Amino acid sequence: MRVSRALQKSKRKRKETDSDRLFRLISENQGLSTQEISEKLAWTSSKTNRMLGVLERKGWIVKRVFPAAQPRILVKPDETVQRLNYQFARLVEWKTKLEFREKELFDKCVSAQMEGDSTKATMYANQCAEIRKIIKLVSGAEQTLSLLSTPRS
Repeated sequence: MRVSRALQKSKRKRKETDSDRLFRLISENQGLSTQEISEKLAWTSSKTNRMLGVLERKGWIVKRVFPAAQPRILVKPDETVQRLNYQFARLVEWKTKLEFREKELFDKCVSAQMEGDSTKATMYANQCAEIRKIIKLVSGAEQTLSLLSTPRS
């Protein structure tokens, strides 16, 4: 009976694992370098790097390009919707400008063809074709953003 009570107490008092300690330290002190983390936890740099790798694979942290780790911070939904709407408006504006430019080039192409300058007409036609390709890409991105910005039921 005494053994089972001792086991129950030990299960209740779960020992904090190394990964728990590391995550707690990082979340309380964001922007620490690997060396600073090693010093604070009294670990070797190789153990610190290994444990940072473990936390990154678990998805608990995201390493920066330079040797520091940050907890993953979620963006507020309102901010995301604002960003999507802003990008959507920019795409629509850019598409309008491209369509206007394509119409100008098409008119120039027609004028050059009527004047008998086939070299200029070919050049303008090629530019029109390239702009139409870009417009098609922008339209696809526009559709994707509109799908992302509309709430799903």
